[in-house]
Amino acid sequence: MKMPKMSIIYKGDVVKKILIFLFACVVCFAQQSQPVRIVVEAEDMEGVNQKAYGPGMSWQAGRWGYDLYQNMTFGGVWASRLRTAMTDEKDNPAEMKKVISVPEDGKYKLWVKYECPPYFNYAFRVKLIDSQNNTSFDKIYGLITSEKHYCFTDRLLRGSLYWQWGIDHDAAEGYVVELKKGTYTLVIAKTHNPEPAGVRSIDAIMLTTDLSEISSPRYSRYPLLDELRRANHVYFRFRNLSEKPIKITWNHWNHRYPDFYGPFYRDLVRFYDEKGNLIIRQGMKYTGDWPDPVEPGKAGVWYDLGPTMNTESTSPYTFKAMTVDGSIKNPRFAVDIALEPNEKKILKSFEIAWRRRTDSSCPARPEYKRGTSVHKKN
Repeated sequence: MKMPKMSIIYKGDVVKKILIFLFACVVCFAQQSQPVRIVVEAEDMEGVNQKAYGPGMSWQAGRWGYDLYQNMTFGGVWASRLRTAMTDEKDNPAEMKKVISVPEDGKYKLWVKYECPPYFNYAFRVKLIDSQNNTSFDKIYGLITSEKHYCFTDRLLRGSLYWQWGIDHDAAEGYVVELKKGTYTLVIAKTHNPEPAGVRSIDAIMLTTDLSEISSPRYSRYPLLDELRRANHVYFRFRNLSEKPIKITWNHWNHRYPDFYGPFYRDLVRFYDEKGNLIIRQGMKYTGDWPDPVEPGKAGVWYDLGPTMNTESTSPYTFKAMTVDGSIKNPRFAVDIALEPNEKKILKSFEIAWRRRTDSSCPARPEYKRGTSVHKKN
């Protein structure tokens, strides 16, 4: 798994700002009272040429800002991780695939989110093949006549969609399938694409036990993106490098409505102990912050902040440390970032401290050490 790109900036006397470029690093598992969500990023599927970009005869990587329809039709950022899998409009054979694990028997809905400007067909075939090589699901997606969940709508629509300000550019299409627990191969292939035929650009696929009519039933404004966000898991841990107990607060913003100035879904933040076990406290109100201080020289709990981050843009973070008794103005602390609540799975660590300049014309500013080769990935 590739490491997220990161850079750090600092401003002000108290607040430590860490600008973290964390795109959708999705780990799929069911939390308490949550539906099963199995997410596949199309550009990660086997058969996608990562060294070729835009539409070709085979599946290739599509880059936001260069290759996608949305750069030409609207200009927004709606592609999860800023990438899609693209292929041309022709009918020659080409497929991509991914092995997935279905955790339990039951009915599922298989959603595919793809770019869908009006007037064209973008036909592609989606199949699920079980471990015995039996086809459990086989459906054509991407036709103008198919019902889809478009941006800015709360119901399924057929045909093309136009707006006063321009043309819509993505949609999600989904169908119910009954599956047994086990391993399946998800296959997406080119198929006959009726005229008018458009270049195919597939963003993400989600298999879910939520059988709702639309792809984002809890926040319908953007097809599937809200569900991808709820399936996103990125873990933060804070270590106290000072001599006094400290408390940590955090904030960040996203680059689209409704998170311009602060994150939604702080109530979905969950906490894990050093062994990776979910911490359950009776009567605890979930606000995104852990109520207990971090003791000197110790590491705190793991915060799963993934659901507060949208999957299609960066999340600039602000962290602030304060001693419980207020005796240290800017206590030293460290931040660990991982894709699992496990010390061995840490991707990056940052130690943050403050020093005063002897030159009185210059304000105090932080020093930091970026953790390297301290934690090895298994």
